[in-house]
This record gives sequence, structure tokens and C-alpha cells, in this order.
Amino acid sequence: MEDKSRLDALEEMGKKLHLMEENIHKDEMSVLESIEEQLRYLESSLEKISSEHDHSLDGKIKLEFADEKTEAYITITAPKIGGKKVNFDDVMELLLQEKIKDIDEEVIIKVLKAHTFDKRFLIAKGIPSKYTGRDACFAYQCLTEDVAISEEVLPGQLIFYKTLPTYGEGGISVTGEKIPPCPGKDIKVIPGNKVVISENKTRGYALERGHVFWEGDIVSVEKIKEVKGDVDSILGNINFKGRVHIYGSVSDGITIKTTGDLIVDGKVEEANLEADGNIKIGQSMVGGGTSKTIKAKGNIIADSLEKVILMAGKNLIINKNIVNSDITASKVIVVESGSFLRGGKVVAQEIDVPNIGLESKEKKGKIETILNIQNKVSVREKIYPSVKLSLGNINYPLSEEKERVTMVIQEGKVEIIDYEQIPPLEEPIQFEEPKEIVSTLTPFVILETTSLLEAKEEAAEFLGLERNKLEIQEISKTLNEEGETTYKLRIFSKDATPPYPWEEEIEVEPVDGRFRIIPASEGLYLTVYPPEGKGKRTAEEEVLKEIEEKEYDEVNLQLVKETVNRAKGASVIIGPKQHNEMDGSVNVNVTEDFSKAAITFIPPKKGGNPVEFKDVIKALKKKGVVELINEKLIKDTIRENKFDTPSLMVAEQILAQAGPNAEIEILIKTDTSKIVLAEDDRGRVDFRERSNITNVTKGQILAIKRPLENPGTAGKKINGEIIPPPPPLEMNLSLGKNTEISEDGLKLHSIIDGQAIYINEKINVEPVFEVKGDVNMVTGNIDFLGTVVVNGNILDGFKVKAEGDIQVKEVVEGAILFAGANINIGGGVLGKNKATLFAEGDIVAKYAESAHLVAKGNIKISEFVLHSFLEAGKIITVTEGKRGSIMGGKIRATECVNAREIGSPMSTKTIIEVGVKPQVREQLINIEKLSQEDNKKFERIRLDIITLKNWQKENGNLSPEKEHLLTKLIKLQNLLIMKLRSYSERKELLEAQIARADKGNINIIGTVYPGTTMIIRGAAKEVKEVSKAATFFFENNEVHTKAYQGS
Repeated sequence: MEDKSRLDALEEMGKKLHLMEENIHKDEMSVLESIEEQLRYLESSLEKISSEHDHSLDGKIKLEFADEKTEAYITITAPKIGGKKVNFDDVMELLLQEKIKDIDEEVIIKVLKAHTFDKRFLIAKGIPSKYTGRDACFAYQCLTEDVAISEEVLPGQLIFYKTLPTYGEGGISVTGEKIPPCPGKDIKVIPGNKVVISENKTRGYALERGHVFWEGDIVSVEKIKEVKGDVDSILGNINFKGRVHIYGSVSDGITIKTTGDLIVDGKVEEANLEADGNIKIGQSMVGGGTSKTIKAKGNIIADSLEKVILMAGKNLIINKNIVNSDITASKVIVVESGSFLRGGKVVAQEIDVPNIGLESKEKKGKIETILNIQNKVSVREKIYPSVKLSLGNINYPLSEEKERVTMVIQEGKVEIIDYEQIPPLEEPIQFEEPKEIVSTLTPFVILETTSLLEAKEEAAEFLGLERNKLEIQEISKTLNEEGETTYKLRIFSKDATPPYPWEEEIEVEPVDGRFRIIPASEGLYLTVYPPEGKGKRTAEEEVLKEIEEKEYDEVNLQLVKETVNRAKGASVIIGPKQHNEMDGSVNVNVTEDFSKAAITFIPPKKGGNPVEFKDVIKALKKKGVVELINEKLIKDTIRENKFDTPSLMVAEQILAQAGPNAEIEILIKTDTSKIVLAEDDRGRVDFRERSNITNVTKGQILAIKRPLENPGTAGKKINGEIIPPPPPLEMNLSLGKNTEISEDGLKLHSIIDGQAIYINEKINVEPVFEVKGDVNMVTGNIDFLGTVVVNGNILDGFKVKAEGDIQVKEVVEGAILFAGANINIGGGVLGKNKATLFAEGDIVAKYAESAHLVAKGNIKISEFVLHSFLEAGKIITVTEGKRGSIMGGKIRATECVNAREIGSPMSTKTIIEVGVKPQVREQLINIEKLSQEDNKKFERIRLDIITLKNWQKENGNLSPEKEHLLTKLIKLQNLLIMKLRSYSERKELLEAQIARADKGNINIIGTVYPGTTMIIRGAAKEVKEVSKAATFFFENNEVHTKAYQGS
């Protein structure tokens, strides 16, 4: 019964082995090959160990990757005197460790035979990505060539259709990893007001009648009111549901309200402006400090503010200055470069301004600047003590002026830090439209075409519908110059409700009619504008009243009546030119050097005509001004009757432009104040990785000079005289510490490895990086090509890596240190079971507690070692201090261990091991572990084979499945026999190496306590009783004790 049960189990195992057959064969063969490779490497390593070779003198192999790891390069450096050259096996071992595939062994052999050093060679090549995918593009976009800009869109009308980006073809790296394909660029579209976008983001539709606006990535549909000139008392106030765009200025006393954005290209005087969207003013806003207000639910943008009451629902962005204004912004106030905020009261979350306040109260009288800021104040240049500041409801008196600072609330206090730029706070734009409104819309597209078939095909693609399910409505048709018929079509789904009627009228906001009377040289002009919507018409009595007040002569009253009745907006001459003595004139002033010319208009007297353009040009020429005259400005000023501008600049020289100066391009990082923190694949940020050390290598180019090339461009004066360009400025590279300039003077190189520092227009390369205080969150982790000196402590969790020495004046806490040379710690190592120190040379410290220290040279501790792991390639010494004790932990050294005291009266477990190189001991432990595991596998397989053979003996032949299983088990058994034999041979080699070792003493000046285990060249002895002044040594395969012999 027992054999039967075992056979059932074997049968089940056979099924699993059948599935794993291929993997077992590959894995075991791979293991065997790996074992043989390790044997060869071990024998080579043992030979090196026995000769006590200094590996730091050997040649080195540098492996580099390029182009997404589709190319692998090696660089071999020559050995130093007494060192060994790199051989083929060394190179192949490194490449196999890095899992490089398809290695070009011929290149490696040629490089090694030719002794080619310090030169990169390509030794493996993968398959790079072939191409990037196609970018997304607009196949249809409203308000381009498809629909005229002046035309409105209707609810349901397609605004845009874009194609999605495609993916290219991926590649394979030299390690066999797949390189993902690169997609094309997508087009980002954000739905704004009255726009809905399809789920796949490819189509956008209008939700209301209006005009389409593209502002960056945002598309909106809004009704718009445009005013081509100024808004003054003649035009009157504006109250509009939608967007308002005023191409001129806004005069005193005007009120404008809009449910969308408000854009004014000119200036705004003392007026009331209110917008549910943003307000953008092209020029200045100058108020009178009265109750007139500027209010927007969105952002407000302007050139400058003076005596204005303003409220921004989001950000306020000013180009120049804010003077004596009462400002409230729900988010951020930003004043651009070189400007100031002076006087008035400001309330905001955050503010970023170049200058705030006055240098002193006496200079400008009693002008107060009051700031009530919630979160942060950033000053790019200066803030003066005259400013009254409340930050986060904390009054903060300024006792002195401060430069380039940011003031923030930290832990309930106002703290001053280095200047930090504050960008405007922006919220993501969200579109919220009731579903019942969207569901009632019928999507359609407007196309203009000469081919109905092509239009149907395009509409099917744009709307995502089949051609046979489309309905076509003809809006209009015209004949072009070639005699072809051009159709304007509306296309939508046959199954849908017909779209919004194209002919349906929209309600127009009422605007009253208005008129202007302008005297001119041709005669007296009258222009009457019609009303809009249900606005009032201009009354004839209003026109006649102004004619009477201005005392205009010989006016055709019948023509006045007809012009008022027609109200077409056309200018009509209603009388002759008025009296000459009442006309205006012009004065011209020209600078002595003919660089500028200005004119001053003398306005006409009551009823007179303004000066004409031809008279202004004649006056300028008489003064010698014949070039660079701003004729448009003169014509616009005359046409708009702006005769109140004194000294209007109408001609100005073009200055000569010097050619570009010689340039010095710095190729290293010069601004070390900005820190970029990288995220890992989980989106986490290690704030310790913030070091801004600029490491450079010997021979690296630090800066280049771009020589003079362009002589410049000549200028011209207003009298036609040519101005030659000034000569460009020559510049030369500056030689810094540890740098050299190339023979042609165009390149600056480093002559050492180290830290590049840019200061006073010069680059120095320092071989030592010094930390004035602690290594902490301020410095971040340190990775330096030279020597690192830390004048303070190295705190928990930080890393310091140096190609040279690491010198620490104070204490190393739970940190990681790696030195290409020595580590010297003035204090000790307080490791907290986290500290790890590795040195290619020696490690010296005052003490080591709960730490891990590894040195290829010596380790010297002056005071004590407590519960730590120490490993040295040569000698470990703990004798110099008063205590000189080792208590707890594990101590390993190749040659000897010297200490004043080992263990403790409490029998603390302490292990001291000498006489064996650490790496040999580790290899022996690993071999024993592998041997134990494979012995267990071998015993299980042996029993399984016996069971199958017994069944065969008792029942004749085995079934095909059991026969196959038996064959596989025997093959696996043979593989394990080979592995176990190789383990045994390797173990014998290592033990023989340990036995041949001729070094290994443990010297105790003072006391060694029970609980201590001494291991010398593999032999162990546990200390059972207290010993004093003793030397432990190896003899006849045992550890013996004798009187202290000295170190």
C-alpha cells in the first residue's frame, strides 16, 4: 500500500514535471554552466588572493549605454605599475553580469590584443525604435477656412474634429528588454463656455448660438459685442450678455457690464467695469479714487493702475506699476519686472512684486502702503520699512529694507527666506452642462464644397456616422469665377431631429442711435448711426441743437433731416467749410541732432476746421524732416480729433544696431539655487537627493567662446543721414583654477576631476568638496568625484559618495558612506543598525556603535566597538583610547585584530575572525549552503527512483508516463551528482587556501571575557574563562593562547 501511494504521488509529480520539463532542463544546464564558470573564476581569484595582489593597480573596464540602451560600449584603462591588465574573461564576466546579449567578441579580442586604452568601442547593438507615431491634427476646425470668422455657430454645430495620434514601432535594448514605441504628439483641447466635447476627445460641439473663440487650448462659444472706437458719453453705457471687445478707450463716467470677458485695447479712465469672466486692459487704468470700481469674477490684466478701486475674483496681473489703489484679489497679484507697488491698500492670498513701498515717507509725503496678505509675499528687488504688512493675520513691522526675499507663515510665525517666484494660481477649467440640454442637441457640420459626394464623405468622417445615414440641407449656393457651383451645406443624421433653425433670429441688446458733427476742409460732415435691437433712434432736434450751439453757418437743414431719417452711419456734407480764422494749425520741434521730431496741434476755434495732413507734412519738411515720419499716427490723430496731446512724437531716428558681441557659453550649471527633485516609478520623491554639486571630469569642456561674425546694421536719422553701427564687443575665456584654454582660445577644459564652481565670471574646479556644517536636508545626498570634507555631522538616512577620501569632523549617524580612498571620522559612528561605511582604503573613527564598516585596507577605532560588524582586508586596531574595547558583533580581518579588551563581564556574544580573506570566507559559507540544499534534493530523487524500480520489478513494465518520469529523474540525479562533486572540489580548494594562509593573530592588551569566539584560519575556540594580556594564534589546525606578543 505504501508503494501504491508513493506511485500515485509520483504520477502526480510526473504531470507537473511534464509541464516543467523544458524549464528544468534549461535551469539545470544553466546552473551547471554557471558552476563551471564560477570554478574558473574562483581559481583565478584564489591565485590573486595567494599572491596578496593590490587590485587598485589593475586595469579597469567601464561599461556605458547609449540610445535607450540599444548600444553598449566598453572603455578599458591601462593598469598602473605593478597592476594586471584586463583580460577577455574579465570583460565577458562584466557583460554577462549586466545581461548583455549578442556580444561582438571579435571587437573585444582585437582591443585587448592591440592594447587600446581609454577609447570607447561598440561591443553590442540592439534594435532602436524605428519612428515616432503620427501626430494628432485637426481634420476640421471651425473659424479657419471652413466658416468665416464673422459668422456665428448654432447649437449642435461641430466646432472641431481631430484625429488621434498613432504609435511608431518599438525596439529591443542590448539586454533584450523591449523598448516601447513612441506615440505622436496629441492636441490638447479644453472645453470652455457653451462647448461640449465627445468622450474620446475628438469632437467638439456648440451648445448655444454665438462666436467661437480659441484661446490657447481652450475653445468657447460666446455672443460678442464689438465697439470699433471709444466708449464715451455719446455711445453711452453697455450692458451685454456675452463678451465685449472695445477697440478704443473707455471715458469717464461710463458703466460696462458683461456676462463674459471684457477686452479694452486702449485705456480706462474713471469708469465702472464689471465682468463675469476676465477683464483685459491694453493700456493704463487711471481713476479718481472715487466709488467707481473695476470688478471681475476671473482674472484682471492691465498695463498699470493709478487711483483705482479693483476686485479680481482670481488673479491680478499688472505689467508696470500699481499706485495709490485699493486692490482685492482672491488669489495672486503679480506685477511684472522692473516695476513697483506704491500707496493704497492691497488684499490677496499671495503677491509677487519687484518693489513695494517708498524708500522713505519724507520723499513722497504721507503715502501709506498697506498689505493684508494671507499666505506669501515675494519681493524680487526691495520692500521698504514704510510698508504696513499683515501676513496670515499677523502684523509684521518692517524695521529695515529687505532685498530679494519671500515672507511666509511657518509654524505660526513670519519667516523670511530667499526669493521664490509666485505664479498665478489657476484652477482646472471644468465644463458643467445639464445632461438634458446636451441630449436635445442634434450634431451637424457646415461645409462649403463644389462636390456633394466629397462633402458627404467628409461629413461622415467628421461626425462619425455612415454615409447612407446622413441628411443634407442646402443653405446657399453661388457660382465662382470658373463657373462652378459652390454649395454651403448643413449635414446631420437622418435619424435625428432637424438642427436649430438657421434662419432663427437672436435677440439683440438695445443700443440707442448716436451722431457726430465734424468740420473739415471739404465741408461740415454729419454722421448718424442707427440704433441696435430695440434702441431709440437719434432725434432731429438733438442734431439741430448742437448746430445752433456751435454756431455752424449755411447748414442744409433739409439734408440734416434726410440724414437723420436714413441713419445709415455714412458721413454726409451738410454745409461748406467753416471760417478760416477758426481753423487749427501745427507747431514743429526738431532736436539738434535730428534724432526726433514732435508736433503740437493748435485745435480749431469754435466752429473751425482742424489742421489737415498735408499741412503737417509740409511743416515737417520745412524743418528738414524727410524720413521716418509716422504718417499713420498723424492721420489717426487728425481723424480722431485728438488735438490735446502736447509734443506728439511723429518722427524718430532708427538707431544703428551693433552686431552680436562675442559670446561665452557656460556649459555647466551656474544657478545652484534651483533644485530638481526626481520621482521614482511610484511617484515618490526622495528629498535627500537634492545635492547641487557640479561634478566634472578631467578633459571636460566647461565653456566655449562664440567669435564675432556679424558687423551689425546701420541706422538712419530723420533728415536721411546714415548712422554707422558701433563695433561689437570682444570677449575672451577666463582661466580659472585647475582649468586650461585650448590653443585656438575657443574652449575651456578641466585638468582634474572635481567640482566646477562658477563665480565672478570665472570657472574654478576644486578637488575638494567642503560642507560647512551637517549633511542634512539642506545639502541633500552628496556624490562627488574628489574628496569630501564634512565639518559637522552626517545625519540619519543620508548618503555620501566620494571617489577620493571622506573626512567627517563630528559624528556619522545612520548614514551610508562610500569612499574610493579612505574614510576618517573625527567623532564616531552612531549607526542605529542603519549605518554602512565602505572604503577602498582605510577607515579611522573614534568609536563604532551598531554599524557596518568594511575597508579593503585597515580599520582603526580609538575608543570602542559596540554591537557592530567590522571587516578589513588587512588589520583591525582598537587600542589607542583608554577603553579600546570590542563588545558584541562580528569582527573580521585578514591579518590580525588588536584590542585592549574583547567581550564583557556579561558574556556578550562576540566573534573575532582572522587569517582568512573576507571574500574567501563568504564563498565557503555560500558553497556549504548550496551543498545542503542540493543534498536534500538528491535524497528525495533517490527515493523516488527506488520506488519506480521496485514497481517495475514487481509488475513487469512501467507505463509510458512512468517510464518517461523515471528517465527524467535519473537525468536530474546525474546533474545533482555533478553539482555536489563540484561543490566538494570548490570547498577543498577554499579550505586548502585557508590552510596555506600564514597570517592571523588576535592580540589583547587587557582582558578577554567568556562569550567570545576566536576563529583563526577556519579553526574556532570559545573563551571559557577570563584571560589577560593574551595572544591567540593558529597551530596544528587549532587555536592556541600565549602571553601577549604585541601587535
